[in-house]
Amino acid sequence: MLFMEVVQFFHVIFSDWAKVKWLCYYVEKPLWQNNKCMEVIIRVICHRKLLKPWNRKLAQYSLLESFSHNPSVLLYNRWTSPYIDKPRNGLKLSAHVTLPMEVKKAIIHSLKTNEQRLTNGVASLQRNGVENELSWACRLETQTHVIMVWHIATSLCELNLSSQEIVTGEQVNQQRESEDFIVATTMSKYCAYLVAFAPRLLPDHPYITEFIFDHVVVEARKKLKRCEKSICQKLFTLCKDDRKKRISKKMLTLDQEDDKGIEEIIERGAVLAKDLLKKIEDNGLRWKILAELWAEMMLFVAPSDDETAHAEHLAMGGEFVTHLWALLSHAGILKRDSAQDV
Repeated sequence: MLFMEVVQFFHVIFSDWAKVKWLCYYVEKPLWQNNKCMEVIIRVICHRKLLKPWNRKLAQYSLLESFSHNPSVLLYNRWTSPYIDKPRNGLKLSAHVTLPMEVKKAIIHSLKTNEQRLTNGVASLQRNGVENELSWACRLETQTHVIMVWHIATSLCELNLSSQEIVTGEQVNQQRESEDFIVATTMSKYCAYLVAFAPRLLPDHPYITEFIFDHVVVEARKKLKRCEKSICQKLFTLCKDDRKKRISKKMLTLDQEDDKGIEEIIERGAVLAKDLLKKIEDNGLRWKILAELWAEMMLFVAPSDDETAHAEHLAMGGEFVTHLWALLSHAGILKRDSAQDV
């Protein structure tokens, strides 16, 4: 108990709030400003970090790359189960990326354009004149459905860009370096990461989000049989590229099995990708539409009723969506557009 009390004491003394408090006292009290001892104390406290702050890194997750991932049997088995919780299937993070300046610009531009109205992408589709063709994908059962369908479609557009044979390599590189491409792919994979790893930070109930994600993984494994990673594909880049081509080809050839309508998320994502590729032939315009939609969707999911979840993440450095939540809260934007709150 004494040890825990000492740890808590140092945790409070060197916290960010304590640093702010010490600096406020220093400014308010002239006697402290002429006291060498107090200056040394404040300098020591402000230069020490017990917790790692947010390093402006965005976690990334790609369903089409990780759906076949299974937890390691060596690490997660009946011997370790009493001590370590086994992760769900399909949970494998992609490499983190540094928060791009293009993403910050897109978020601020979307916030200014829509003022205090938060929509899950419909407003951006209206501005680009494709509401009639694509808005159906923003009006699904839950916000988790919306995120995963648009994530799958964005991933397929990215795979299609990589496998284009008509476009020269230089032109493909120009598309990949464009601001819209960076914003769309980064935000798509970040929102998918929130669904897979941080469901409490999203509008839907976390149990619903987890259930939908697990169901999507099962759907992907069913629809993309023989596209799992082999040992060869894990080792060689050429095999990885071949796997991506097979996934893209199989996804874009998924057909509706019955007349009742497509219900599976994986198929809805494929249909949306077909609409994007066929109805919007201009690559630049397609990525502009996706970038603006993901910027709006990022702002749409930021408001939250679960302040505890955000507080817990802030204590560990924070998430990008947590900082957006704080930004919107200070701006007085606490509610979403009721018409779009799926």
